[in-house]
Amino acid sequence: MAHSTIQKATFINSLKQEMIDADIDPNGTPEFSKTSIVELLMKVQTLRDLWEKSTYIGFSIEENGYAEVNGEKYSLNGKVDATLKQSDQTNEYTSHVANKVIIYKPAFVSYLRLGFTLGHELIHVHHINTGFSLKIFNSRSLNEAKNYLERLAYGWNMNYGDPQAADKMKMYQ
Repeated sequence: MAHSTIQKATFINSLKQEMIDADIDPNGTPEFSKTSIVELLMKVQTLRDLWEKSTYIGFSIEENGYAEVNGEKYSLNGKVDATLKQSDQTNEYTSHVANKVIIYKPAFVSYLRLGFTLGHELIHVHHINTGFSLKIFNSRSLNEAKNYLERLAYGWNMNYGDPQAADKMKMYQ
């Protein structure tokens, strides 16, 4: 049993450690501004790499956001403002474009939570930009596709040490 725990731990990256290495206090409270977002994107290598893969998408900040997940309303830390188009003739999804990432005030509770939120949303942008999400939307029902893509993004969160990710992932089963 101890062996599997040790083995599992060796595969987990640490966003928290990357922040410490970049002289950012993961437990510190970031200012509710784009400046805090840019600081993390520039100083934390994993986030910088994801931002690059996401073609340096723009960000906005807003007070509150909500989403309905499987019939229940939840407060959001962030979301991708995206346009998904569907053909009237075939019902096939024809394009999916990421416009910007919106980060909500609850994500600013700590630098670590903000970092997990940024990484999660940038995973979604990368999936959109590469055409992967469009492929998923065309191979499943809309709800199944959304849930699958959320599980993939929360998989990133889990891999980087987010203690809330496993519970969040359960919402998308």
